[in-house]
Amino acid sequence: MVCWWALRRAAGFTDWQPDVCRHTFASYHAAYFRDLGALQLEMGHRSADLLRSRYLNLPQVKQAKVYWGMR
Repeated sequence: MVCWWALRRAAGFTDWQPDVCRHTFASYHAAYFRDLGALQLEMGHRSADLLRSRYLNLPQVKQAKVYWGMR
């Protein structure tokens, strides 16, 4: 964990939300692919309920296409 903090500071991040990369991946995956079952397996969740409860404010499909490089 110490290594991550050092990397974040070196990159100039002063305010880092826990699991921000994981949450970004999940949000954009759900918005673009619309397959919570596949996302559930990818993230290692036992059910899709957690995904539904955490990622209700999904990005727009257009934003998700840009994120995944599929303009």
